[in-house]
Amino acid sequence: MSFPRLLVVAVFAAIWGGSGDGSSAQDADLQKQMQLMSKFSNQVFEAFEGNGSPGNYAAVFDVLSRENAIPEGVEEVAATWLSFVGAHRMAQQVWDRQGGEWRELTDPPSKAALQDAVEAITQEAADRRVVMINEAHHVPLHREFTRQLLEPLYDLGFRYLALETLSNEESYEFDGHPFESRGYPTLSGGYYTQEPAFGEMVRVALNLGYGLIPYEVRPTDTEGAPGIERREMAQAKHLVRFLDENPEEKILVHLGYSHLSEVPIGGNAWMAARLKETTGLDPLTVDQTRLYPRSDPEFEPDIYAEILQRFEVKVPSVLLQENGEWWSGGTPEGVHDISVVHPRFHFEHDRPTWLRASPFRRPVSVSGLPTVPKGEWLLVQAFAANESIEQAIPVDQFLLRPENSQPTLYLPDGDHRLRACDAKGKVVWEQVAPSPSASGEK
Repeated sequence: MSFPRLLVVAVFAAIWGGSGDGSSAQDADLQKQMQLMSKFSNQVFEAFEGNGSPGNYAAVFDVLSRENAIPEGVEEVAATWLSFVGAHRMAQQVWDRQGGEWRELTDPPSKAALQDAVEAITQEAADRRVVMINEAHHVPLHREFTRQLLEPLYDLGFRYLALETLSNEESYEFDGHPFESRGYPTLSGGYYTQEPAFGEMVRVALNLGYGLIPYEVRPTDTEGAPGIERREMAQAKHLVRFLDENPEEKILVHLGYSHLSEVPIGGNAWMAARLKETTGLDPLTVDQTRLYPRSDPEFEPDIYAEILQRFEVKVPSVLLQENGEWWSGGTPEGVHDISVVHPRFHFEHDRPTWLRASPFRRPVSVSGLPTVPKGEWLLVQAFAANESIEQAIPVDQFLLRPENSQPTLYLPDGDHRLRACDAKGKVVWEQVAPSPSASGEK
Protein backbone atom coordinates (compact mmCIF):
# COMPACT_ATOMS: atom_id res chain seq x y z
CA MET A 1 0.00 0.00 0.00
CA SER A 2 1.37 3.44 -0.97
CA PHE A 3 2.24 5.95 1.74
CA PRO A 4 -0.56 8.38 0.80
CA ARG A 5 -3.07 5.56 1.35
CA LEU A 6 -1.42 4.61 4.64
CA LEU A 7 -1.64 8.21 5.86
CA VAL A 8 -5.35 8.39 5.06
CA VAL A 9 -5.88 5.14 6.97
CA ALA A 10 -3.99 6.65 9.93
CA VAL A 11 -6.15 9.77 9.83
CA PHE A 12 -9.34 7.70 9.74
CA ALA A 13 -8.07 5.69 12.70
CA ALA A 14 -7.26 8.91 14.56
CA ILE A 15 -10.78 10.21 14.03
CA TRP A 16 -12.73 7.02 14.70
CA GLY A 17 -10.29 4.64 16.31
CA GLY A 18 -10.67 3.96 19.98
CA SER A 19 -14.19 5.38 20.03
CA GLY A 20 -15.68 2.26 21.51
CA ASP A 21 -15.97 -1.49 21.23
CA GLY A 22 -18.81 -1.44 18.72
CA SER A 23 -21.42 -2.47 21.25
CA SER A 24 -23.42 0.77 21.25
CA ALA A 25 -25.52 2.26 18.47
CA GLN A 26 -23.17 5.25 18.37
CA ASP A 27 -20.14 3.00 17.96
CA ALA A 28 -21.89 1.11 15.19
CA ASP A 29 -22.66 4.39 13.38
CA LEU A 30 -19.01 5.46 13.67
CA GLN A 31 -17.81 2.16 12.26
CA LYS A 32 -20.28 2.46 9.41
CA GLN A 33 -19.00 5.97 8.69
CA MET A 34 -15.40 4.80 8.68
CA GLN A 35 -16.24 1.98 6.29
CA LEU A 36 -17.96 4.45 3.95
CA MET A 37 -14.98 6.81 4.02
CA SER A 38 -12.50 3.97 3.50
CA LYS A 39 -14.43 2.56 0.56
CA PHE A 40 -14.73 5.96 -1.07
CA SER A 41 -11.08 6.81 -0.47
CA ASN A 42 -9.93 3.48 -1.94
CA GLN A 43 -12.03 4.13 -5.03
CA VAL A 44 -10.31 7.47 -5.58
CA PHE A 45 -6.85 6.05 -4.92
CA GLU A 46 -7.47 3.24 -7.40
CA ALA A 47 -8.19 5.86 -10.06
CA PHE A 48 -5.14 7.92 -9.09
CA GLU A 49 -2.80 4.93 -8.93
CA GLY A 50 -4.09 3.15 -12.01
CA ASN A 51 -1.87 0.22 -13.00
CA GLY A 52 0.27 0.84 -9.93
CA SER A 53 1.57 4.18 -11.22
CA PRO A 54 0.36 7.22 -9.24
CA GLY A 55 -0.37 10.57 -10.80
CA ASN A 56 -3.57 10.08 -12.82
CA TYR A 57 -5.29 13.27 -11.65
CA ALA A 58 -7.63 13.22 -14.65
CA ALA A 59 -9.02 9.80 -13.73
CA VAL A 60 -9.70 11.11 -10.21
CA PHE A 61 -11.85 13.93 -11.53
CA ASP A 62 -13.56 11.53 -13.90
CA VAL A 63 -14.65 9.50 -10.87
CA LEU A 64 -15.64 12.47 -8.70
CA SER A 65 -17.58 14.31 -11.41
CA ARG A 66 -20.01 11.49 -12.10
CA GLU A 67 -23.59 11.89 -10.96
CA ASN A 68 -24.08 10.98 -7.29
CA ALA A 69 -20.39 10.09 -7.02
CA ILE A 70 -19.96 11.87 -3.68
CA PRO A 71 -22.37 10.47 -1.06
CA GLU A 72 -23.12 12.25 2.18
CA GLY A 73 -20.39 11.68 4.73
CA VAL A 74 -17.34 11.73 2.45
CA GLU A 75 -17.21 15.48 1.80
CA GLU A 76 -13.85 16.01 3.47
CA VAL A 77 -12.02 13.42 1.38
CA ALA A 78 -13.81 14.40 -1.84
CA ALA A 79 -13.15 18.13 -1.40
CA THR A 80 -9.48 17.48 -0.72
CA TRP A 81 -9.08 15.44 -3.92
CA LEU A 82 -11.03 18.00 -5.96
CA SER A 83 -8.55 20.64 -4.82
CA PHE A 84 -5.72 18.35 -5.92
CA VAL A 85 -6.98 18.35 -9.52
CA GLY A 86 -7.62 22.09 -9.64
CA ALA A 87 -11.41 21.98 -9.31
CA HIS A 88 -11.33 24.67 -6.61
CA ARG A 89 -14.91 25.90 -6.95
CA MET A 90 -16.32 22.37 -6.76
CA ALA A 91 -14.05 21.57 -3.80
CA GLN A 92 -15.49 24.47 -1.84
CA GLN A 93 -19.05 23.57 -2.76
CA VAL A 94 -18.65 19.95 -1.72
CA TRP A 95 -17.01 20.87 1.59
CA ASP A 96 -19.72 23.43 2.38
CA ARG A 97 -22.42 20.78 2.03
CA GLN A 98 -21.51 19.96 5.63
CA GLY A 99 -22.65 23.40 6.82
CA GLY A 100 -20.84 26.39 8.27
CA GLU A 101 -17.92 26.04 10.67
CA TRP A 102 -16.94 28.27 13.57
CA ARG A 103 -19.96 30.50 13.05
CA GLU A 104 -20.22 31.37 16.74
CA LEU A 105 -17.14 33.57 17.06
CA THR A 106 -16.94 36.70 19.19
CA ASP A 107 -17.04 40.09 17.50
CA PRO A 108 -13.83 41.72 16.29
CA PRO A 109 -12.47 44.53 18.45
CA SER A 110 -14.18 47.89 18.08
CA LYS A 111 -10.81 49.57 17.62
CA ALA A 112 -8.17 47.78 15.61
CA ALA A 113 -5.70 48.43 12.83
CA LEU A 114 -5.29 46.26 9.76
CA GLN A 115 -1.74 45.09 9.06
CA ASP A 116 -0.08 42.94 6.43
CA ALA A 117 -0.06 39.36 7.70
CA VAL A 118 3.37 38.42 6.36
CA GLU A 119 4.97 41.45 8.00
CA ALA A 120 3.16 40.89 11.31
CA ILE A 121 3.99 37.18 11.52
CA THR A 122 7.62 37.83 10.61
CA GLN A 123 7.80 40.47 13.33
CA GLU A 124 6.35 38.14 15.97
CA ALA A 125 8.52 35.21 14.88
CA ALA A 126 11.78 37.01 15.53
CA ASP A 127 12.16 35.68 19.10
CA ARG A 128 10.44 32.28 18.68
CA ARG A 129 11.93 28.84 18.02
CA VAL A 130 8.68 27.41 16.70
CA VAL A 131 6.13 28.96 14.34
CA MET A 132 3.01 26.94 13.52
CA ILE A 133 0.49 27.79 10.81
CA ASN A 134 -2.50 25.70 9.86
CA GLU A 135 -4.58 25.03 6.78
CA ALA A 136 -7.92 23.68 5.66
CA HIS A 137 -6.92 20.66 3.58
CA HIS A 138 -9.23 21.54 0.68
CA VAL A 139 -8.03 25.19 0.42
CA PRO A 140 -4.71 25.54 -1.48
CA LEU A 141 -4.87 29.29 -0.83
CA HIS A 142 -3.57 28.54 2.67
CA ARG A 143 -0.48 26.82 1.26
CA GLU A 144 0.15 29.72 -1.08
CA PHE A 145 0.19 32.02 1.96
CA THR A 146 2.61 29.83 3.92
CA ARG A 147 4.84 29.88 0.86
CA GLN A 148 5.00 33.69 1.31
CA LEU A 149 6.42 33.21 4.81
CA LEU A 150 9.27 30.91 3.79
CA GLU A 151 11.82 33.51 2.72
CA PRO A 152 11.30 36.08 5.53
CA LEU A 153 11.41 33.31 8.14
CA TYR A 154 14.53 31.84 6.55
CA ASP A 155 16.12 35.27 6.92
CA LEU A 156 15.30 35.04 10.66
CA GLY A 157 17.19 31.77 10.99
CA PHE A 158 14.41 29.23 10.43
CA ARG A 159 16.00 26.30 8.63
CA TYR A 160 13.44 23.47 8.89
CA LEU A 161 9.92 23.00 7.57
CA ALA A 162 7.88 20.37 9.44
CA LEU A 163 4.95 18.83 7.56
CA GLU A 164 2.47 16.31 8.96
CA THR A 165 1.72 15.04 5.47
CA LEU A 166 5.17 13.60 4.80
CA SER A 167 5.97 9.90 4.88
CA ASN A 168 7.83 9.23 8.13
CA GLU A 169 10.14 6.23 8.09
CA GLU A 170 12.57 5.69 10.97
CA SER A 171 15.45 5.71 8.47
CA TYR A 172 14.71 9.35 7.64
CA GLU A 173 16.16 10.34 11.02
CA PHE A 174 19.56 9.46 9.56
CA ASP A 175 19.14 9.85 5.82
CA GLY A 176 16.66 12.72 5.58
CA HIS A 177 13.36 12.70 3.69
CA PRO A 178 13.63 11.54 0.04
CA PHE A 179 12.34 14.91 -1.20
CA GLU A 180 15.55 16.48 0.11
CA SER A 181 17.93 14.30 -1.88
CA ARG A 182 15.81 14.59 -5.02
CA GLY A 183 15.35 18.36 -4.65
CA TYR A 184 11.62 18.42 -5.35
CA PRO A 185 8.43 16.71 -4.15
CA THR A 186 7.22 13.52 -5.79
CA LEU A 187 4.00 11.53 -5.85
CA SER A 188 5.16 8.88 -3.41
CA GLY A 189 6.54 10.87 -0.47
CA GLY A 190 3.44 12.53 0.91
CA TYR A 191 -0.32 12.94 0.67
CA TYR A 192 -1.35 16.63 0.66
CA THR A 193 1.92 17.35 -1.15
CA GLN A 194 0.23 15.89 -4.25
CA GLU A 195 -1.73 19.16 -4.56
CA PRO A 196 0.14 21.66 -6.79
CA ALA A 197 0.27 24.60 -4.34
CA PHE A 198 1.54 22.30 -1.58
CA GLY A 199 4.09 20.81 -3.94
CA GLU A 200 5.27 24.28 -4.90
CA MET A 201 5.58 25.27 -1.23
CA VAL A 202 7.88 22.28 -0.66
CA ARG A 203 9.79 22.94 -3.87
CA VAL A 204 10.47 26.55 -2.85
CA ALA A 205 11.45 25.54 0.69
CA LEU A 206 14.02 23.07 -0.62
CA ASN A 207 15.42 25.64 -3.05
CA LEU A 208 15.81 28.16 -0.22
CA GLY A 209 17.73 25.63 1.85
CA TYR A 210 15.12 24.36 4.30
CA GLY A 211 15.41 20.84 5.61
CA LEU A 212 12.20 18.82 6.00
CA ILE A 213 10.91 17.28 9.21
CA PRO A 214 8.38 14.45 8.86
CA TYR A 215 6.57 13.89 12.15
CA GLU A 216 3.45 11.87 11.38
CA VAL A 217 2.43 8.97 13.61
CA ARG A 218 4.17 5.65 12.82
CA PRO A 219 2.85 2.11 13.23
CA THR A 220 5.43 1.71 16.01
CA ASP A 221 3.96 4.64 17.97
CA THR A 222 1.75 2.90 20.54
CA GLU A 223 1.64 5.39 23.40
CA GLY A 224 -1.81 6.70 24.26
CA ALA A 225 -5.28 5.47 23.43
CA PRO A 226 -5.84 4.54 19.77
CA GLY A 227 -7.32 7.46 17.87
CA ILE A 228 -6.78 11.18 18.26
CA GLU A 229 -4.77 10.90 21.48
CA ARG A 230 -2.20 8.53 19.99
CA ARG A 231 -1.73 10.62 16.87
CA GLU A 232 -1.35 13.90 18.77
CA MET A 233 1.09 12.36 21.23
CA ALA A 234 3.18 10.83 18.45
CA GLN A 235 3.32 14.01 16.38
CA ALA A 236 4.38 16.06 19.41
CA LYS A 237 6.96 13.41 20.41
CA HIS A 238 8.67 13.47 17.01
CA LEU A 239 8.89 17.26 16.96
CA VAL A 240 10.07 17.44 20.58
CA ARG A 241 12.83 14.95 19.84
CA PHE A 242 14.05 17.08 16.93
CA LEU A 243 14.01 20.25 19.04
CA ASP A 244 15.87 18.52 21.88
CA GLU A 245 18.52 17.12 19.55
CA ASN A 246 18.92 20.42 17.70
CA PRO A 247 18.69 23.09 20.42
CA GLU A 248 19.85 25.93 18.18
CA GLU A 249 17.41 25.29 15.35
CA LYS A 250 14.16 27.10 14.57
CA ILE A 251 11.30 25.32 12.82
CA LEU A 252 8.21 26.29 10.82
CA VAL A 253 5.38 23.78 11.18
CA HIS A 254 2.62 23.69 8.54
CA LEU A 255 -0.26 21.56 9.79
CA GLY A 256 -3.99 21.02 9.61
CA TYR A 257 -6.84 22.56 11.58
CA SER A 258 -6.90 21.89 15.35
CA HIS A 259 -3.40 20.42 15.60
CA LEU A 260 -2.51 24.10 16.05
CA SER A 261 -4.47 24.51 19.29
CA GLU A 262 -2.44 25.48 22.34
CA VAL A 263 -5.27 24.47 24.70
CA PRO A 264 -7.58 21.45 24.70
CA ILE A 265 -10.59 21.62 22.38
CA GLY A 266 -13.45 19.16 22.37
CA GLY A 267 -11.85 17.18 25.17
CA ASN A 268 -8.67 16.60 23.16
CA ALA A 269 -5.17 17.88 23.90
CA TRP A 270 -3.83 18.65 20.44
CA MET A 271 -0.28 18.48 19.16
CA ALA A 272 0.66 22.13 19.77
CA ALA A 273 -0.57 21.97 23.36
CA ARG A 274 1.44 18.81 24.01
CA LEU A 275 4.59 20.27 22.47
CA LYS A 276 4.20 23.45 24.51
CA GLU A 277 3.74 21.54 27.76
CA THR A 278 6.66 19.16 27.12
CA THR A 279 9.23 21.70 25.95
CA GLY A 280 8.19 24.85 27.79
CA LEU A 281 8.45 26.68 24.45
CA ASP A 282 5.73 29.10 23.45
CA PRO A 283 5.12 28.56 19.72
CA LEU A 284 3.72 31.35 17.60
CA THR A 285 0.44 29.85 16.38
CA VAL A 286 -1.28 31.28 13.31
CA ASP A 287 -4.75 30.24 12.18
CA GLN A 288 -6.00 30.42 8.58
CA THR A 289 -9.03 28.14 8.81
CA ARG A 290 -11.74 30.54 9.98
CA LEU A 291 -11.57 33.86 8.17
CA TYR A 292 -11.45 33.01 4.48
CA PRO A 293 -14.13 32.96 1.74
CA ARG A 294 -16.39 29.93 1.34
CA SER A 295 -18.47 28.90 -1.67
CA ASP A 296 -21.26 31.15 -0.40
CA PRO A 297 -21.36 33.75 2.41
CA GLU A 298 -24.02 31.69 4.21
CA PHE A 299 -21.28 29.24 5.20
CA GLU A 300 -18.94 31.92 6.60
CA PRO A 301 -18.67 33.21 10.16
CA ASP A 302 -20.68 36.42 10.45
CA ILE A 303 -17.62 38.27 11.69
CA TYR A 304 -15.81 37.59 8.42
CA ALA A 305 -18.30 39.73 6.49
CA GLU A 306 -18.16 42.34 9.25
CA ILE A 307 -14.38 42.59 8.99
CA LEU A 308 -14.51 42.93 5.22
CA GLN A 309 -17.07 45.74 5.59
CA ARG A 310 -15.01 47.61 8.19
CA PHE A 311 -11.62 47.17 6.56
CA GLU A 312 -10.30 47.18 3.02
CA VAL A 313 -8.70 43.73 2.99
CA LYS A 314 -6.70 43.48 -0.23
CA VAL A 315 -3.98 41.07 0.94
CA PRO A 316 -3.82 38.48 3.74
CA SER A 317 -4.05 40.61 6.87
CA VAL A 318 -4.22 40.56 10.66
CA LEU A 319 -5.83 42.89 13.19
CA LEU A 320 -3.76 44.73 15.80
CA GLN A 321 -5.89 45.60 18.82
CA GLU A 322 -5.75 48.87 20.75
CA ASN A 323 -3.91 47.11 23.60
CA GLY A 324 -1.08 46.15 21.23
CA GLU A 325 -2.05 42.47 20.99
CA TRP A 326 -2.97 40.61 17.83
CA TRP A 327 -6.59 39.55 17.48
CA SER A 328 -6.99 35.78 17.47
CA GLY A 329 -10.17 35.55 15.45
CA GLY A 330 -12.80 35.48 18.17
CA THR A 331 -11.97 31.93 19.31
CA PRO A 332 -11.71 30.93 22.98
CA GLU A 333 -8.77 32.48 24.80
CA GLY A 334 -5.44 30.76 24.29
CA VAL A 335 -6.38 28.58 21.32
CA HIS A 336 -3.94 30.36 19.02
CA ASP A 337 -2.11 33.67 18.77
CA ILE A 338 -3.05 35.27 15.46
CA SER A 339 -5.84 34.86 12.90
CA VAL A 340 -5.18 35.63 9.25
CA VAL A 341 -8.00 37.38 7.38
CA HIS A 342 -7.91 36.40 3.72
CA PRO A 343 -9.47 38.74 1.16
CA ARG A 344 -12.38 37.61 -0.96
CA PHE A 345 -11.57 36.06 -4.28
CA HIS A 346 -13.75 35.12 -7.20
CA PHE A 347 -13.39 32.92 -10.26
CA GLU A 348 -12.35 34.05 -13.73
CA HIS A 349 -12.61 31.41 -16.43
CA ASP A 350 -13.11 28.90 -13.60
CA ARG A 351 -9.79 29.83 -11.98
CA PRO A 352 -9.57 31.44 -8.50
CA THR A 353 -8.20 34.98 -8.55
CA TRP A 354 -5.92 34.29 -5.56
CA LEU A 355 -3.64 32.56 -8.06
CA ARG A 356 -3.39 35.76 -10.08
CA ALA A 357 -2.79 37.77 -6.90
CA SER A 358 0.14 35.58 -5.86
CA PRO A 359 3.42 37.53 -5.92
CA PHE A 360 5.21 34.40 -7.11
CA ARG A 361 3.13 33.38 -10.11
CA ARG A 362 2.53 34.88 -13.53
CA PRO A 363 -0.33 34.15 -15.93
CA VAL A 364 0.64 32.10 -18.97
CA SER A 365 -1.94 31.92 -21.74
CA VAL A 366 -2.11 28.45 -23.26
CA SER A 367 -2.67 28.24 -27.00
CA GLY A 368 -2.92 25.40 -29.47
CA LEU A 369 -4.99 23.15 -27.22
CA PRO A 370 -7.29 20.57 -28.82
CA THR A 371 -10.94 21.49 -29.19
CA VAL A 372 -12.96 20.17 -26.27
CA PRO A 373 -16.34 18.70 -27.32
CA LYS A 374 -19.45 19.89 -25.50
CA GLY A 375 -19.92 18.13 -22.19
CA GLU A 376 -16.31 16.97 -22.02
CA TRP A 377 -13.10 18.38 -20.51
CA LEU A 378 -9.33 18.11 -20.53
CA LEU A 379 -6.91 18.42 -17.63
CA VAL A 380 -4.17 20.92 -18.53
CA GLN A 381 -0.98 20.54 -16.46
CA ALA A 382 2.36 22.30 -16.09
CA PHE A 383 5.53 20.62 -14.77
CA ALA A 384 8.91 22.13 -14.00
CA ALA A 385 11.10 21.34 -16.99
CA ASN A 386 13.92 19.92 -14.87
CA GLU A 387 11.73 17.42 -12.98
CA SER A 388 10.57 13.92 -13.90
CA ILE A 389 7.09 14.28 -15.34
CA GLU A 390 6.30 10.71 -14.24
CA GLN A 391 7.11 11.39 -10.58
CA ALA A 392 6.84 15.14 -9.96
CA ILE A 393 3.90 17.15 -8.67
CA PRO A 394 2.38 19.55 -11.23
CA VAL A 395 3.22 23.20 -10.62
CA ASP A 396 -0.32 24.11 -11.68
CA GLN A 397 -3.25 22.41 -13.38
CA PHE A 398 -6.83 23.19 -14.32
CA LEU A 399 -9.85 21.66 -16.03
CA LEU A 400 -10.43 22.97 -19.54
CA ARG A 401 -14.06 23.00 -20.64
CA PRO A 402 -15.54 24.14 -23.98
CA GLU A 403 -16.78 27.41 -22.46
CA ASN A 404 -13.30 28.42 -21.22
CA SER A 405 -12.19 30.90 -23.87
CA GLN A 406 -9.01 31.99 -22.06
CA PRO A 407 -7.13 28.93 -20.77
CA THR A 408 -4.48 30.23 -18.35
CA LEU A 409 -1.85 28.64 -16.15
CA TYR A 410 -0.28 30.53 -13.23
CA LEU A 411 3.40 29.66 -13.09
CA PRO A 412 6.53 30.71 -11.20
CA ASP A 413 9.65 31.72 -13.08
CA GLY A 414 11.38 28.87 -14.86
CA ASP A 415 10.80 26.71 -17.93
CA HIS A 416 7.87 24.30 -17.89
CA ARG A 417 6.50 21.38 -19.84
CA LEU A 418 2.78 21.53 -20.51
CA ARG A 419 0.42 18.72 -21.34
CA ALA A 420 -3.30 17.98 -21.56
CA CYS A 421 -4.93 14.67 -20.57
CA ASP A 422 -8.36 13.28 -21.32
CA ALA A 423 -10.70 11.74 -18.74
CA LYS A 424 -8.75 8.48 -18.71
CA GLY A 425 -5.42 10.19 -18.23
CA LYS A 426 -4.23 9.76 -21.82
CA VAL A 427 -1.91 12.57 -22.92
CA VAL A 428 -3.47 14.25 -25.99
CA TRP A 429 -1.33 17.41 -26.24
CA GLU A 430 2.13 18.58 -25.16
CA GLN A 431 4.11 21.81 -25.35
CA VAL A 432 7.23 23.41 -23.88
CA ALA A 433 6.69 26.80 -22.23
CA PRO A 434 9.56 29.22 -21.59
CA SER A 435 9.83 31.01 -18.24
CA PRO A 436 6.98 33.49 -17.70
CA SER A 437 9.62 36.13 -16.86
CA ALA A 438 11.15 35.60 -20.29
CA SER A 439 7.77 35.83 -22.02
CA GLY A 440 6.97 39.10 -20.27
CA GLU A 441 3.45 38.05 -19.23
CA LYS A 442 2.04 39.62 -16.08
